[in-house]
Amino acid sequence: MVSVVDQVSKRLEDNKCDEGMQAIEQLAAEHDLGEEAQLALRLLSPAELQELCAGGDELREKLNAATDKGDMIRQLVGMLDPEAGRLVDELKRMEESGEDEVAAEPANNGDIMAEVELRLEKNKTAVGAASIEQFKQEHDLNDEVHLGLKLLTPPHLDELLAGEEDIKLKITTVPDRNQLIMSLISMLDPEVERLLKGL
Repeated sequence: MVSVVDQVSKRLEDNKCDEGMQAIEQLAAEHDLGEEAQLALRLLSPAELQELCAGGDELREKLNAATDKGDMIRQLVGMLDPEAGRLVDELKRMEESGEDEVAAEPANNGDIMAEVELRLEKNKTAVGAASIEQFKQEHDLNDEVHLGLKLLTPPHLDELLAGEEDIKLKITTVPDRNQLIMSLISMLDPEVERLLKGL
């Protein structure tokens, strides 16, 4: 049986296109959509996403009138593609109940990889990617830390980068800059360290 995470990862890979990402980022910025809503939109095929965005003013009015914009997006996604809606609901249920598909088993590298890929897709933004590359080059960071930065959510990444001046000072006083950045990543999101250790 294919896990929910694997199904989501496959859909994200199959539906990935630059135009779609730009449309989603624009919608997210305009309506302050959270990660969950953006993930739901990314699960739609390019044609379904185009159909949703074609709503234009009507879509804008619906979202502006909604108390919970994320919930409204999930409903619209479910109407366009019931399977995508089911996957989003399943992921939300797992997150709320603290479920882990591999919790009772020893860490399985395939499952960890799927989880890492899912996070990378969820957290990917053009601005974030550019900021991470610049940060990596400026501080000569290794590949593990580079991946750790990519696994942070955009708000966590912003929080880390906002303290870059302090980081520059700390780097001059520690023997291992990679360990310093990794410890900051772990403070922001301990789950990132677990994923990296499982790879």
